[in-house]
Amino acid sequence: MARGRHIVRVKPRELVAEAAEFLLDWTAEELWKAPGQFSKLTSEALFGNSRAIEVEIGSSTGEFLCALAQTAPERNFLGIEVTKRAAIEAANQLVEMNLKNVRILRANFKFLGPLLQPETWDRVYLHFPDPVHKHRDERKRIFDRGFLDQMASVLVKGGAVSVVSDKPDYLAEMLALAEKDARFERTHATRTLEFEPITKSRFQRFWERKGIRPGRFVLRKV
Repeated sequence: MARGRHIVRVKPRELVAEAAEFLLDWTAEELWKAPGQFSKLTSEALFGNSRAIEVEIGSSTGEFLCALAQTAPERNFLGIEVTKRAAIEAANQLVEMNLKNVRILRANFKFLGPLLQPETWDRVYLHFPDPVHKHRDERKRIFDRGFLDQMASVLVKGGAVSVVSDKPDYLAEMLALAEKDARFERTHATRTLEFEPITKSRFQRFWERKGIRPGRFVLRKV
């Protein structure tokens, strides 16, 4: 979910006691100074098993991630969200839905590079990343060449990245960059797809009420 666009503010809730085991809270300062003190982002380290793991970057309050986890109890799911309020809401939702195969990591993805392990993620979802409007915001961009380098390493062979945006120009910009990278291929014949998940995030519902439908593309590691 877009962190910089405040149209879908989350009402604050306290973290319920049962949700504490599902929420990891890692600060940017700690990740920058001593990344070695944190767990690697693998199924073995986070869940204690070797199941396939799917990761959503910018998971917000977790509606989409929880829906995925419900339909695939044999898999693990990790949601990475920079906003603490949204991460707490997602962790509380795990308890309410009795989901054991999900972890929520409250952290800035930009600082997690040292914790990524080669060929350990099965699928990645980057949905509604913030578009860059000003030069000073460039450092916040997630989808760039560095991101593609990370995905080429962390994904298993045949693993996929799903990218969604409600901004057609931004979606086209990201796709154009990906199409220049021989390590990936589109999984679909048309350049983009419509995005109709089994459960829509509050961000997606907000824009669709205004008549704006998001687009999507999916890349496969070759």
